[in-house]
Amino acid sequence: ALPLLQQAMFQAVQTVLQYEGELPCKVATTFIIGTEQNDIYAMGLGGCERVMKGFAQDVYGVAAHPLKPEMIATVCESGSVDVFDAKTRSHSRCTDLGFLGRSVCFSREGSHMAIGGKKGRVRIVASTTLQPLALFKFVDSTIPVMKYSPNNQYLAVGSHDLCIDVYDAGFRSDDGSVQQYPKMNKRWRKELGGTGEYVRVARCEGHSASVRFLDWSLPLANPPHLRGMTILQSNCAGAEILYYDPATGKQIKARCHALVL
Repeated sequence: ALPLLQQAMFQAVQTVLQYEGELPCKVATTFIIGTEQNDIYAMGLGGCERVMKGFAQDVYGVAAHPLKPEMIATVCESGSVDVFDAKTRSHSRCTDLGFLGRSVCFSREGSHMAIGGKKGRVRIVASTTLQPLALFKFVDSTIPVMKYSPNNQYLAVGSHDLCIDVYDAGFRSDDGSVQQYPKMNKRWRKELGGTGEYVRVARCEGHSASVRFLDWSLPLANPPHLRGMTILQSNCAGAEILYYDPATGKQIKARCHALVL
């Protein structure tokens, strides 16, 4: 029976324990099964069901849903993205990425999840179903950090290739226009009749080492020539902090104390 069970779970069984208690699952439990990937399954006459998800490799990325903070997504070297419910401490769903994950983030209104991995690949999935929506690659190195802009228009993707690629994520208002922060673009262009693609609009260069972190500003009040602009800020392993115009990728040379929100 064990080879058939291993085939059903797609991983080797490490231990089996006869069990007579109750577990939060749909099957009438007879056995508890531990696997090589640290998962725990319940098995009985009604079938086999996973009751706890474990990690077989190092976890590299964690993100919380912006509107449902109990919804937490993780990526690790096992090549999957997993979603957990922090309130119930349970595993909700997972899907295979096809590559080793390194970073994850949610869009500002929570409908999209972006996952970056080794060798420059980025996959976009629907956050509720994990259905794949887009896949693209413009660099050859690891993607350690990503973040959507405050108005949900752009996705910034930092890489170990010393650059940041900025994508138009395709989110718009109901009439198809781009809303500026504090308003939010919530409708994906595909829902409005568009192609639904993430389009690269700029590349930000200038770092001397791998990009480690990045963030977006709110619209600036000063200096006057940047008033109303939302800028991208990043740092790298070389301890540099740089600022960029996300629409053009050009570096902004103003000192940080001159940038006022």
